[in-house]
Amino acid sequence: MKSPLFFVPVLVALLFVAASSASEPPQEALTLWLRADECGPLDEAGRVAAWKNHASEGGGDATQKEPGRRPVWEEHVAGLGGRAALRFDGKDDFLHLPWLKLGSEVTVILVAEDSDQTEGGSYWRPLLSGDDDSFRDGATKYSFGFRRAGMEPLLIANLYYAPKRPHRVMQPEFPPVRRGFRLYHFCRRGAEAEGMSLRVDGAKAASLTADKEPPGFPGTGYTIGQGANVLSAGPSRCYRGRIAEILVYDRPLAPIEILRVEEYLAEKYDLPCEDAPPTSGLALWLDAETMAGTCEPGSAVSRWEDQSGHGRDATQMQPQRCPVYLPDGIKRRPAVDFSGPDAELDFSGWRPPTQAAAFAAVRKTPNLRAEILETLPAIDSSWRHDVAFHGQLAELLVYDRSLSESETETVRRYLRQRYDESPDPRCFDNATLIFHNGYNDQPYVVKCRDGSWLCVITTSEIAESGRDRTLVVTRSRDQGRTWTEPAYAIEPAEMRQPSWATLYATPYGRVYVFYNLCEEKPGPAPVGYFFKFSDDNGLTWSQQRYRMPIRPLALDGQFDRVGGWSVCPPIQVGGDVLVSYTRFGGSKRSAGQGFVFRSDNLATERDPDRIHWEMLPAGDTGLRADQVPSDMQEEHIITPLADGDLCCLWRTTAGYACRSYSRDLGRTWEAPAPATLGPKNRPIKQPLACCRPYRSADGRYLLWFHNTSPDPGGAVYRPRDVVWLAGGREVGGEIVWSQPEILLYGHDLPVRGAGMSYPDFVEEDGRLWITTTDKQNAKIFEVPGELLRGIWKQEELSEVSADGLVLDLSGQDLKEGSDVPAPAPPDLLHGGFTVDIRFRLEQWSAGKTLAECRDREGRGWKITTVEGGALRIELDDRRHVPEGWTTDPGRLAPGQVHQVTFIVDGGPDLILALVDGVLCDGGDGPRGWGRFSQRLTQLGSAEAMLRADVEYLRFFQRPLRVSEAIGLYRHDAVK
Repeated sequence: MKSPLFFVPVLVALLFVAASSASEPPQEALTLWLRADECGPLDEAGRVAAWKNHASEGGGDATQKEPGRRPVWEEHVAGLGGRAALRFDGKDDFLHLPWLKLGSEVTVILVAEDSDQTEGGSYWRPLLSGDDDSFRDGATKYSFGFRRAGMEPLLIANLYYAPKRPHRVMQPEFPPVRRGFRLYHFCRRGAEAEGMSLRVDGAKAASLTADKEPPGFPGTGYTIGQGANVLSAGPSRCYRGRIAEILVYDRPLAPIEILRVEEYLAEKYDLPCEDAPPTSGLALWLDAETMAGTCEPGSAVSRWEDQSGHGRDATQMQPQRCPVYLPDGIKRRPAVDFSGPDAELDFSGWRPPTQAAAFAAVRKTPNLRAEILETLPAIDSSWRHDVAFHGQLAELLVYDRSLSESETETVRRYLRQRYDESPDPRCFDNATLIFHNGYNDQPYVVKCRDGSWLCVITTSEIAESGRDRTLVVTRSRDQGRTWTEPAYAIEPAEMRQPSWATLYATPYGRVYVFYNLCEEKPGPAPVGYFFKFSDDNGLTWSQQRYRMPIRPLALDGQFDRVGGWSVCPPIQVGGDVLVSYTRFGGSKRSAGQGFVFRSDNLATERDPDRIHWEMLPAGDTGLRADQVPSDMQEEHIITPLADGDLCCLWRTTAGYACRSYSRDLGRTWEAPAPATLGPKNRPIKQPLACCRPYRSADGRYLLWFHNTSPDPGGAVYRPRDVVWLAGGREVGGEIVWSQPEILLYGHDLPVRGAGMSYPDFVEEDGRLWITTTDKQNAKIFEVPGELLRGIWKQEELSEVSADGLVLDLSGQDLKEGSDVPAPAPPDLLHGGFTVDIRFRLEQWSAGKTLAECRDREGRGWKITTVEGGALRIELDDRRHVPEGWTTDPGRLAPGQVHQVTFIVDGGPDLILALVDGVLCDGGDGPRGWGRFSQRLTQLGSAEAMLRADVEYLRFFQRPLRVSEAIGLYRHDAVK
């Protein structure tokens, strides 16, 4: 049987020769190199018995003795630019590598298809995995593969059996925006902090720190396409899809090598890949991110290693002239600070050539936004004697040649993606920092008698579970612009983890703090609920602590260990003060129930021993929605209504929040039910995250939530990286919530993307601020007045905003088949646009284009019909696979006039859709909004043409707020 290349047509063969002339991957320590374009002889059925290993240091091929279990060789695969791949059927196909060993210093790179996997059975569908069932047999090997059908399509790196853990899993934080062939890159650098990293399509997707190697690591023997023990049983957990290339190195690749391999594979297979600097001619590459984990904040930088491979490290032997390392310099990325008068580095006489192209990400002064320079910053005095560089430098790229226009644009895009700081006030990075630490939570605020704002924070230098977890307080006297150094004042350091505090300020000026505290007894101890007080605005606190009277409950006898906490600041209703509290049992916080501690004299009584407390409701159980499929129900948050009634909202694992009302200050509660919002009373979709209602000083309501259920198969407490705000009004003794607006978002958030949560609200002088945390940074930001006015007056809005409106075309302007000149959408890095169309279709069929706008290169957007009564918007930059989002199914019908508004928001990188004035929520899916990747920025030039078959079309060169889009619909409906 001849090699597969014998059958490749001449055109494809020529393409292969052209691609092969490009730089190939580095060969040092390359132990496995399998490529489908040169896989070796095929059997009579076109199947692969032995996938040839092209690595010079490899130990053998990938083989399969049984003909029925061999993968099929496919000569031309459209998703790979016409290249070849091996197809695995998901039933029993696999190849064996009994000699392969992957250790603690390793790089694994795969070009594989993210395809629909088989249903049922195990959680995994491995691409490359241990051959002795490391999932179940306790083997000490790696596994790389996908989740099975019904779960989000994520590549999982399952990292050997760690001590006292079944396995260590690393995965991207969010599902990919598209299916198809992708470039996966895993690297481990021993036991370094975050020394294991996963890259997808050239972008960092996840990182993790490895535990110490258990006995037997590293083990020998791997398979391709299955995850069972092939030594004692048949294959199972088989991967379904195609693999084009696999490379394994017995070492971690250097950054320049990573770029070269990804450059080679992306070019070879015509794969979308994150923008990266060209490697040809790269003479110097300084990246401050390479110091992360090795340099202390504020430490002197005596050596900055060159990542170009030429060894041109920058050094400084004189300590007084060393620049300083900043871990959070530019856009959450490290930088080196040269602001000292004599700070500079030395390159031992090396100077960039005169024709060099140079690019740098800098901040010239601390209060200015970062810039991307295309000139050489003089960090070595020998480069320019007249002007030394003073400022922050995050990255420097110097080439020994001039770059082409397309190469220059690639480098610009690469640096802009990394360092171009958003001016958007909704971006978490732009909020004011209160306190940074390894872990920060619940930054809750009260206004003190002297006019200052007092903030209490649960904090740790380590993590949420850190033994040093405690409480700190800090104060602002200028409406949150600056904060004092946090003080550890509430409990002494030896106390066991005082945590999750809330504050209440009495009318006469005393401040009470309520918090959790482990009992003093050694060993596993119950968690008590206590309070202290301060009579000097939080400077000092009572030496004595006072226990909240938690009575025995039914769950005390059901679980060995019970606990609880509060995330709800106490509220005052008339002369009563109410403190909300959740009680639960067991290690998984089961049987969560809500309670209210009521005091009729806390606001006035000066003697804490004489404070009255009543735990409500009476009886053995608290507030709980038994009919909701969520054993975990917690973080009950109460807010008062105008007449003193109470509304309580709490989080669950069911994908939505629950609510109940009390008409007697918490003594009894109405039947709990899913909380709802908007004109159709749809459930408030919410992960296991804080769902915070708030009553403003003028009697209106706000709701902080995340407007999404957890991703299927993912962590129940995520995603939280986008925050939404709804406005509320009382109707018939209940709060009716508006349709929500995006309030806050973040990118590259710490703590594995846990996101923002646990807000508090501060009002003063008619303005509103919110505090929150991303688990490391406690911050505060002011809520724009126009956003509040919109959500509080949505029922009254009926207008077309002129701000950003550049096209307002009727059917007469949009005659079928005619082109209309149109402006290109703004850059999506921080900008966005809105398309609003009104149309009527007598018959519904999928694939009909209602509107399309493209420039001469084909970049642009289009809106098409989709099966099931939906529309889809698609964004295409002609460099990557098009991305888009579809409206909720079943919302559009033939023979009816409909209005659909697509909002493309390049701040949080989201697409929102409204159908007839109602924001899509996803129906039975997790959410009604979709993501597009950050690499998608330019959708066209100024020479764009629009073609549409609708009654009218409006185009705004900005993302409208949801309230503005509702106003559009109501304006047109009235007209």
